Amino acid sequence: MRTGTKLGLSLAAVLSAAPLMIITGNGYFILLLLAGLPAAILFGVDLGRELRALPAPSRNQRVLGLALGVPQVLFGLLCAAIGLILVAWILYNLLIETLPQFRIPSLPALAVGPMMILVGLGWARTAFRRASLEQDETGHDDSGQNPWD
Repeated sequence: MRTGTKLGLSLAAVLSAAPLMIITGNGYFILLLLAGLPAAILFGVDLGRELRALPAPSRNQRVLGLALGVPQVLFGLLCAAIGLILVAWILYNLLIETLPQFRIPSLPALAVGPMMILVGLGWARTAFRRASLEQDETGHDDSGQNPWD
């Protein structure tokens, strides 16, 4: 199934959730919203990446590809901001004043903030980058050769 079709179906699920809940009085249709909204965001980001990877996109495809990269930037910056808040909270409690609701975290918990900062900034940085359609996330193209070698 193509990414555009997946995006359309997830948007249909999101937009049909509230009317179906109102018409039927059944609250279980909220599950359409809970499943469709994250799917629509992710499929939108994926469709934007595919549109930016086209070899000769039309003006509309280029604009839509850039517009669909905006949620990726926003979520990347949000992730980095949450990571900064976590680091600031831990440093404040360790160096300035220990608040009653603070427990000294374990070593892996100390790494969560910096990792969120790195992942968020990396995701925001790559939002508008042109990528090759043949290349998958592992860096291998369809020919089986690693382009980094």
